[in-house]
Amino acid sequence: LSLIKKDRPDAVIGFGGYPSMPPAFAAGLKGVPVILHEQNAVLGRVNRLLASKATNIATSYPVTYTSDAAVRSKMIFTGNPVRDEVAEKAGVPYTPPIDGAPIKVVVLGGSQGATVLSDTVPEAITALPEGLQSRLHVTQQCRPEDLERVKATYDGGHATVDLAAFFENVPDLLADAHLVIARSGASTMAEIAVIGRPAIYVPYKFAMDNHQFRNAAASVEAGGAKLISQDEFDPETLAPLLETLLSDGDALKAMAGAAKSLAEPYAAQKLAQLVTTGTVEDLKQEVTGKVMS
Repeated sequence: LSLIKKDRPDAVIGFGGYPSMPPAFAAGLKGVPVILHEQNAVLGRVNRLLASKATNIATSYPVTYTSDAAVRSKMIFTGNPVRDEVAEKAGVPYTPPIDGAPIKVVVLGGSQGATVLSDTVPEAITALPEGLQSRLHVTQQCRPEDLERVKATYDGGHATVDLAAFFENVPDLLADAHLVIARSGASTMAEIAVIGRPAIYVPYKFAMDNHQFRNAAASVEAGGAKLISQDEFDPETLAPLLETLLSDGDALKAMAGAAKSLAEPYAAQKLAQLVTTGTVEDLKQEVTGKVMS
């Protein structure tokens, strides 16, 4: 409260994490305009608590779930801003696999990997027919403690594999991928959509309000992705899906186009417009690869 009184901001913007709660709440008490941004397809707990004090709520999805009609009336779709490095890849076209050529699969588990992906993806890939498997170039993010056992599983197969706990060049990997297997966190999904790549999503089942499932469902409904729940994500389920998708370039290309149809490459500019003017224009310019910081 003292900081708000001292600094007299024109607006306070909250992004839903717990650190945004005190300043946004204080701003509301002091009559300072509050704009919230919701990453996920369901309004999160902190944003729900702040919603009554918000002037507007920017959303990453055209439909963001809330049971409160008054809160829903404050929502304006802007999309989820992505990094400049991702936006620069928005113009890279999707090229489906060519017969006999390498097929590139990228496996991402979030900021620290996901053990369920380490448990399942290598076994599914090594169960594929040898001819298909030998064409695969798999780049997989793993937790450090999972790296050795994941490598051991892949060593029993025929795919070319690159494993690491962290990759610096994720935008390049996504732009080069024929298929992505990932958790369905909001930032990951926004990046995949902006670049326009087909995906198999495995929502984290303990996410608050099951928001990762709702995030993934939006892409599945558009035709841009397949969804496998964490409880059903096993090699016996994944392997036949991989074989079907990776053997059908036309289907992959259609999924890539559907995924890209959900993207909002101008999300940062639209959010800035909402903060400064209270409205959002429909930005139709050609993608320049730059977003407003």
